[in-house]
Amino acid sequence: MWIEFDPISGKPYIIKIFCGGVNAISGEPEVEMAEAKKRQDDFLAEKKSIQDYVLVPGQPWLDGSATGPGKVHQFIATALGKGKTVEAQITGVEDIGGLQSHITPQFPTPFKPIPKGAIQLMIRTLKGKVIVINASPTWQINNL
Repeated sequence: MWIEFDPISGKPYIIKIFCGGVNAISGEPEVEMAEAKKRQDDFLAEKKSIQDYVLVPGQPWLDGSATGPGKVHQFIATALGKGKTVEAQITGVEDIGGLQSHITPQFPTPFKPIPKGAIQLMIRTLKGKVIVINASPTWQINNL
């Protein structure tokens, strides 16, 4: 079993996939447990982070759940209550079951209109002299 990501709109988004409340990308439970908190704290101490999402477009599909650094187990379908779900193996319980997803679209950055009139650039040289340049807001560096 695998999940294909097809960005119909062409606009980027991030997606988190959960198997019974366990993040398929990071292998961490959605509800924070003491062990998960310790792993996150250890990563932060090393100036690292735990990625728990994929970026679409960019990630064409997801075919398994993280079980450790660089290790993934193939998605399978199994009945609840047998202890074989990802949720049971990670959390020890089977309360949620199924697949869940959190999708976050990229929102466009607000448009800032170009100011009208001249912009005054004040440049201080290494010797302390101030040079004033009246520039147009549409100029590029090679116009100066």
